[in-house]
Amino acid sequence: MITLTVLTDKPQSPFYEQLLGKVDDYILHLRDKKGSFLVDKQTEKNIKYFINRVMDQPWKNHLLLGVLIYGENKADPVYIESIITTINKRFKDIFEVFSLENMDSFDVENHMYQYLKADVLKEHTDIMRSRLLTLYKPLITSTKRWILSNLDSNSQTHLEKYLFNTPSFDSREFSSFQLSNQKSKDTRKQETDALVNLLPQIRAEGNFRWNQVNRLRNAFLNAREKVTTSKIELPFEFQYDEPDRISERLYFRLWDKASFILHHKDKFGLTTLNSAEKRTGSYSKENNHYFIEFVKAEVINKNEEADGFWFTEILNEGVFGFWHQSIDDIQRKKKSELLLSWGYGEKGSDKIHCPFHSRIRGIISPNTFIKQQQRHSKGILLDIEPLYTATTFGLLALDIFTTTGARVNELLQLTNTKECIKTLRVNESLKYSFNVIPKGRDSVETFYISEHTSVA
Repeated sequence: MITLTVLTDKPQSPFYEQLLGKVDDYILHLRDKKGSFLVDKQTEKNIKYFINRVMDQPWKNHLLLGVLIYGENKADPVYIESIITTINKRFKDIFEVFSLENMDSFDVENHMYQYLKADVLKEHTDIMRSRLLTLYKPLITSTKRWILSNLDSNSQTHLEKYLFNTPSFDSREFSSFQLSNQKSKDTRKQETDALVNLLPQIRAEGNFRWNQVNRLRNAFLNAREKVTTSKIELPFEFQYDEPDRISERLYFRLWDKASFILHHKDKFGLTTLNSAEKRTGSYSKENNHYFIEFVKAEVINKNEEADGFWFTEILNEGVFGFWHQSIDDIQRKKKSELLLSWGYGEKGSDKIHCPFHSRIRGIISPNTFIKQQQRHSKGILLDIEPLYTATTFGLLALDIFTTTGARVNELLQLTNTKECIKTLRVNESLKYSFNVIPKGRDSVETFYISEHTSVA
């Protein structure tokens, strides 16, 4: 059991100082069994929302305790975000309509029940009401279970006052919820049924794209090795042919940072050119970085226009990362329309979507130097490893989604551990599975996968 005390060392979260003194010290210093602080496991976006929107509310400690434990249970950060935002918004509505000032005055059997029955705030939809109850009850269950399993009796007693009260009612008492939920299920089923026949085609397309990026990476590695072992001067031009079913020849140049600068001298100042010439600072051996320039694609033995890579358009239009910053409205509209054509966003919506931004360094987003220098290149600059890594993870996710029916929050719980990934021998054959907590549940369930998926 963990004994909860105010610890001398502190979390590494950049928001620690902003939280200190504003929330309960015991909650802020909660640790897991390995000694890591729970607050350090929360995403920046969720902590920022808490600080800006929740920290002055009467339920701040209740909600923080719950979401920290959800984070420890490896729940999807997007799901945690929905918990924070939904419960905070609905509690503000309920406290305002009933003129409540603190958590002691909140009666879940009275105030929440009236809200869910639509006796108050009649402008709220059934979905808004049912969403609150759907998130509220599992939050209580998960919080209580973790506290009882991980903390000693003194700590349990201290945190008891920060547990949301459990309602005696459930969604079955609200007929409007049932109709709303059934309608949502029917809609999801129709959407899913429309995709079922396309799943083999979707998986095949995913494998095709990964194989194309894998061939690109192998060509890059071979070119880099040739340059480094034979001391060939950069840029080094190379090409390779795609398989007969594609029948295209792809042309590239291999660069490193210094060679790119020195071949575009008119674009840079004297200090940068001197550093690149002497290979010091950002251009030293330790900071060197190889990348390639995609020059062109041509169809072999045919007078046709080549397709090249499927991602050429999104690279050309610069919608990687936070693409919407420092551009005018015309550019923003153009890029939004491109993303919409790829299936990101909704027609007529002003919401900004950044589907090709990764919070994890080394996945999707290219090296900073490459992003900055793209404007000086006639071709498309490619940082291979982030692209290859993203494509590999994408193929794995696609395979799991289309074979097991797992959701994003289940996928994000996957870890390469014996507790998560299981191998079992049944009748002389091996069966593979992974264990995660499904959406809306509190306990681990098993998802069965193929040998191909488990190896990936």
